Amino acid sequence: MTATLTLRHTFAVPPARIYAAWTDPALFARWIGPQGISCTLLDMDPTVGGSFRLDMHLPDRTIHVAGRFIRLQPPNRIDLTWGAADGSVTTDITIHFHPTATGTEMEFHHHLPSPDMVQSHDDGWTSAFAKLQTLLEP
Repeated sequence: MTATLTLRHTFAVPPARIYAAWTDPALFARWIGPQGISCTLLDMDPTVGGSFRLDMHLPDRTIHVAGRFIRLQPPNRIDLTWGAADGSVTTDITIHFHPTATGTEMEFHHHLPSPDMVQSHDDGWTSAFAKLQTLLEP
């Protein structure tokens, strides 16, 4: 059984700034990962078919994450994969950036292999998006 985590987050910046935060390695490295978790961006090729790798350093272990960019439509949409670097789990993420009168609504969909993964990913992504907001709206 699969499940989809859907989050909407509003930013007071134009879509191009949020799109860049997802595709510019220097910006991505500054916000990715939940608050309180150190992440190291190992490499990132933000082109269609390009990949990324990062390590999330938890107190008791390191999670190795990898993915690939499937679709890039600046500044409106990004489709990518996200999963374990060893390939044991791969999930799909779709992100839409909708302009609003005051900035952008980011609509985020993470397709997960089971419903029990939704809450932990909800917590992690919500925390990461708070870091993204701080980065973009100092």
